[in-house]
Amino acid sequence: MQLRKGAQQIGGGALALVLLVGLWQLVTVVVHVSEAVVPAPFSVWRALHENGPLLWKSTWPTLAGATYGYLIAIVIALPLGWLMARPGPLKSAITTSVVAAQVFPKIALAPVFIVWFGVGDVTKVLFVLLLCFFPITINAAAGFSGVPAELEELARVVGLSSIRRFWRIELPSSLPGIFAGLKTASGLAVIGAIVSEFVGSAGGLGFVVLQASSVLNTALVFAALMIVAFIGFVFYGVVAAIEALAVPWHVSRRGVTT
Repeated sequence: MQLRKGAQQIGGGALALVLLVGLWQLVTVVVHVSEAVVPAPFSVWRALHENGPLLWKSTWPTLAGATYGYLIAIVIALPLGWLMARPGPLKSAITTSVVAAQVFPKIALAPVFIVWFGVGDVTKVLFVLLLCFFPITINAAAGFSGVPAELEELARVVGLSSIRRFWRIELPSSLPGIFAGLKTASGLAVIGAIVSEFVGSAGGLGFVVLQASSVLNTALVFAALMIVAFIGFVFYGVVAAIEALAVPWHVSRRGVTT
C-alpha cells in the first residue's frame, strides 16, 4: 500500500514537472522572450550538458555545506526543543534566546561571518545552521509539549524511569512535530548554502550563478538553479522517507482526514 501510494506521488510529481516544462517552452516560443531574460528549457538543457564538469564540481561544496549545517542544527536544536518543553525558568530563558536569534536579520550576519571565519566552508556551515536552527527547535518543542498528559501519568504509575519514559513515550509522541521542523529546515539548508556563496565564496553553485549572471549567461544560471532545486527535493524526500519509516502510525502517513 505504501509503495503504491509512493508510486502515485512520484508519478503525479513527474506529470506536473512535464507540464511545467512544456508550458515554459510554449511561453518562450509564443512570446519570443529573449534568451538573456528567460532561456528556453532546451537552452538550459544544453547549458547543463556543455557545462557538466563545472556544475558537477560546484555541486559538492554546496551539498556538503548544506548537509553539515543541517546535521549540526539537528544535534543542537532537538535537545533545546526538549528543554523548551520542560516547565521552569530555563524554558523562558531558552525561548527568549531562540526567538531573539530568529528575529535578528540573518542575512546581515553573512558578511560578519566572513570577517570572523573567512571565505570558506566554516562560514557556509554556520549560515546554514543559523537558518535551520529555529524551525527545528520550535517544532521539536511543540512536539514534546504535545505529549498526552495521560501517557505521562501512566508512565509515572508504572514506575518508568526518566530515560525509559523519554524513549518509550515522549520521543515517539513528539516525532510528528519534530519531522515537521526537519522538513521545513531541509529546504532552508539549501537556501542557506546558496546565500552564503552569494555573499562570499570561491566555489559552489551560488558562485556559478554569480559568475554566469555577470556575463548574462542566463541559461547557465538556470542550469545551476535547476541543480539547486533538485538538491532541495532530495533533501526533503530523504526526510520524508525517514518519517514514513519512523512514524507510519501517524495520521498524515495514512492519508486520513478528520
